[in-house]
Formats: sequence, C-alpha cells, structure tokens
Amino acid sequence: MTLDYHTEAKRLQGLVEACGECWPADEELTRYGFADLIERKVEWLAKHMPLTVASDSSAPQPAGAPEEPRPPAPAVDEMPTFAEYAEKQIARKRGVEGYTKRRYRSNLANHVVPYFGHMRVDVIEYEHMEAWQDAMEAKGLSRKTIANIRGGVIVPTFKAACAMQPGRKPPLIAGNPMDGLELPKGRKKKRDVITTEADIQLYLSCAYEVHPIGADLLMLGMATAMRWGELAGLRVRDIDLAAAELRPSQVLARGSENGDTWELRSYTKSIAGDDRCIPIPPAIVEMLRRLVAGKRLDDLVFTRPGGGPWDHAKFRERVYLPVLAKAQGRGLAKHITPHCLRHSLLTMLADQGVDPKVMQHMAGHESVKTLYDNYIHPTQAQRQAAAAAIGTLLPTFYTAA
Repeated sequence: MTLDYHTEAKRLQGLVEACGECWPADEELTRYGFADLIERKVEWLAKHMPLTVASDSSAPQPAGAPEEPRPPAPAVDEMPTFAEYAEKQIARKRGVEGYTKRRYRSNLANHVVPYFGHMRVDVIEYEHMEAWQDAMEAKGLSRKTIANIRGGVIVPTFKAACAMQPGRKPPLIAGNPMDGLELPKGRKKKRDVITTEADIQLYLSCAYEVHPIGADLLMLGMATAMRWGELAGLRVRDIDLAAAELRPSQVLARGSENGDTWELRSYTKSIAGDDRCIPIPPAIVEMLRRLVAGKRLDDLVFTRPGGGPWDHAKFRERVYLPVLAKAQGRGLAKHITPHCLRHSLLTMLADQGVDPKVMQHMAGHESVKTLYDNYIHPTQAQRQAAAAAIGTLLPTFYTAA
C-alpha cells in the first residue's frame, strides 16, 4: 500500500502510533481523511502481521495478540474552537518575547476571531480561509500584514492541529486548510533611501541642528547599518577604537508583554549577529572616541539627556520627527526613518561593489537573499552602470550623422 504524498504518510504514521502501533479503526481512518485505505487494509495487513487493528473486528489479527489500549478520538463536543486552540499554541511558544506574543494575541483578536475564531478546528476548510483572506484585503490590510497574521497565528495553529496531540492523542485535523492558499499579489511597500551626497548632507546637518546628541546616534546608524535597538544598546566594551571595529552584543528591546517598557538584553536580533564585526571609518572612530571618553566598559554609548537609555518613543518624538520635518522643509522629498539609514548604507555599499558576504555580515543577516530581497534598492548610479554595460555588449547599428 502506498500513499500519494510524504506528508500524508507522516500523518498516517502519527495516527497509527497514537493507537499504540495498531491500525486505526475504520471510523477513525474516515475521520482523518484515509477512507480510501479501508478497502486495501485487509490485504496489506496479511503481509505485515506485526501490526494489529485497533477495535476493528473486520480485519485479521495475529493469533493470541492482545488488543492494546488506545486513546479515543476527541468527541465533537470536546473539539476546540480555532480561537481556543490558537491561544493554547501562543501560550506554549518558547523563546518568543512577551511583546511578540502580545502582537500574536492582538492579531488573533482583531483579525481572526471575528471571522472564524468561533468555528471548531475540524470544520474549517480551504474555502473559509480563502474568504478570510479576501476580507483582510477588503479591510485594506497590506500583503505583509496578512503574511504576518498567517505566519504568526494561523499556520502554526493548523500545523499543531495536524500533529500528534499531548498524551499521544491523535491529530485534530487531517490536513492544513491553508495549504495551497497563496498570499495576495499586492505590491511591496517602497522604502525611501538617501544615497546622494546632497541628500545625506541635508539630512545629517538638520539632525545636528535639531538634537546634537541624537544626531550622533543617527550618524552611527548611517555609517554602520546597525539596527535601532543595537545602536541604543551599544556599550563602550563593544567598540575597538584601535582596530576601528564594532561588535554589537546587546540590544534595547521592548521588555513587557504590553510593550510599554524597554530593557537591555545581552544578545543580538539573530544568530548571524553573534560574531558580527562592523568596520568604521576614521571620522566615526573620532566621534566614538569623544562619546566614550570617561565612561566605563559597561556604560551605554548613547543616553538621552538626563541619563538612561533612549526608548524608541522618546527618540521618535524628540529627534526623528523634528529632524525629518526640518529636512523636508528644506527640500528633502523623502520620508527617512532611522531604519531607512540602514537600507541607505547597504544600498550605497552595493553601488561601490562591496562583496555581498561582507555586507551580509555587517548587517547581521542570516542570508544574502535577505539582504538583496529587502535592503538593496535600485539607484541612479546602478541604472547608469547597467546602461553603460549594455552599451559595451551590443553592436552599434546607429551612428548620429
């Protein structure tokens, strides 16, 4: 007997294991989507006698083999709703920050429960999920937001329901109703970058006029492509002025499930950042030398006026928004956030032909694909280089008179 798909074989294996290495009864095979196997079961069992059939007198069993106990399938009235089961999966997640769990629960409450949260997990079909996704698009949710809801809440919940349940109980559902449902085709949101000398000079000069202390943080972000949390959490010990290198080792991140406090954490955002080494130019070395003078190794490099680490809301209110307003008032036709500076530097490094692996290491990305899919933006310099390359490849058929 063969199954058409590897995943189907894995689910059947799980069901057999849940029945104490016994063949499931016919009603359970039907319940979990294997009704087509019932007719072939007797023939198969004749060749594989180590397995018995659980509570099914229609198939032969080895002589003298005791019937092994098995847990019953969940009764209809015991089957959880999607909302109930999703909440359990969120609570069980390990290695997930409290603020991230809060976002999962917010998405569940606002974008899932009103549509199919009340439905039993075992009655939700592909058509329900298709209608849900259409409703999200109609609400105006972006492709990325829909992907976040799917990836953070919906898909993990259905995957858990397809797997063996605690206590060696069988899966709740036979298949994932999200399988085959593609994300909307929506266009990716364009992020602004500053890559010309004039735009960079305009933005940074406005920053130093508005808030000199905050401007130093923006300057380092522009020069290193570090993330906001890495800049705010940078310690004196992370800087090697002699080698002209930075090695971020902690971040400032949201500290509570409500996301209303911030705390320093002694790790970077991804594993790729664990041995990260960022080169810095001489001008930045001198800026950092000034900033760390008189500080201890564990002191923060950047602190807000009056002491203490910056939190994102205060930096946004006192530095980022006023700087942006001043720069736009002077002719900057772009919406530049602190994270845009990260994109800007990586784009400029690509323009200069820096090795992609070097850029990946600087950025702390898991793969070069992440770098090029999300952080490298087309520039005028790149387009001009492409045009010049095309000109050298094609023969000249036309010459101006």
